[in-house]
Amino acid sequence: MIKTKLSRNQIRLISFALFTVAVLSVLCLKFYLSAKTCRLQLELTRQHAMTELCESMDAITTALQKTTFTASETTMEKLSASLSGEARCAKIALSEISDDLYTDDIYKFLSQVGAYTGSITTKLSSGSAQEDAHNLAKLLSYSQSITEALERVASDYFDGTVTFEQSRRSLQFYENEAPELFSAAVTDLQQSFTDYPTLIYDGPFSDHLGNKESVYLKNAKEYSKQEALSYAAQVLQVDEGTLRDMGDEEGAVHLYCFSSGNKTIGITKKGRRVCYILDSGYAGESSIDEETAVSKAKDYLSQLGYKSMTSSYYSVYDGVCTVNFAYNQNGVICYPDLIKVSISLDSGEMAALDARTYLANHTEHSTDFTLTEAEARARINKALDIISVRKSVIPTEAETEYSCYEVHCSDTQGNEALIYIDGKTGQEREILLMTYSDGGVLVK
Repeated sequence: MIKTKLSRNQIRLISFALFTVAVLSVLCLKFYLSAKTCRLQLELTRQHAMTELCESMDAITTALQKTTFTASETTMEKLSASLSGEARCAKIALSEISDDLYTDDIYKFLSQVGAYTGSITTKLSSGSAQEDAHNLAKLLSYSQSITEALERVASDYFDGTVTFEQSRRSLQFYENEAPELFSAAVTDLQQSFTDYPTLIYDGPFSDHLGNKESVYLKNAKEYSKQEALSYAAQVLQVDEGTLRDMGDEEGAVHLYCFSSGNKTIGITKKGRRVCYILDSGYAGESSIDEETAVSKAKDYLSQLGYKSMTSSYYSVYDGVCTVNFAYNQNGVICYPDLIKVSISLDSGEMAALDARTYLANHTEHSTDFTLTEAEARARINKALDIISVRKSVIPTEAETEYSCYEVHCSDTQGNEALIYIDGKTGQEREILLMTYSDGGVLVK
């Protein structure tokens, strides 16, 4: 057997080579991980941009639709400012998705929409804005087309049907080839610009109202936990022994919380009122209709001591009908005092109740209707048909309130909206678009 003895220089050479291979392997792994991290960050940026673009376009569509209902210079100014802001956000998001020339027409639309609505604001006071109605309708049509197309593109992107890596030429990302390009989907929606003019529910007003200290309960009597437990058992129609203590809730409204079976209930410490009820069970096959559900919901509220409540809107989802109620103060609908009640359409039983907004705001509201109903009607855009008018109180984010005529209108296309005219000044305070579906009526 022959033994080969390596020289010291050979050993050094082999060791250096092995060391070099190890170093290169580590560097390759480092670069690979770095590239993977960059790709992940890029993908997250794209996803965020796509979401932002879709949300901004939806907001633009909603605002444009409101411009077709308004007859107020002040409202148009607000909508124009909103359109300009949303257009800026949309352009930033679009630039993160693609800087390709295919999107030039979308940029044109986003650049002009805010400026154009701003330019016709002053015409409203002189009554000369009717000539712009046609262009506004076109802008709305284009906005709807873009919004719908982007929603389809976003849906395909998020479910993996279309990727951003499919076209280096148009999106300048990666070289991977694919038969269907994301840029092609964007290009398709450009066809709607062939005649571009030269020149868009939870319950209305309810989002921010349940987070302040309760006016209604401030000076009410405070009850013990045992007293609250007894009342909770009475409301849920169960034995007191079946109720479990779920602790106290120390929010804007202080509560004792209990549960029994699938149901959880919150009782206010002051006043011992039902703040919420939640049934986590599932609804079966419907046996009652929505009209019956609304009637049952009102009866439940009355039994719990919530009197003089008027239903406004409802929605149906998974066999449960959720109804929004507002306090009726001598014929005036007070939207700050809102309660939501859900009824299972299989049993007709209460599935949920949320009275936080009512408990936080209920009081004797000040109303001032200097204007007559006829004068309020006269403030409405002449191109609209008035369906009904009723008095209301609406809140603002600044925690103030306005007494308004709620004017239910429709346009020539059958779209409906609620327009709120200040009962004292005649100013147009708010516009809410109405949406009808199989699930009920929603507003935004």
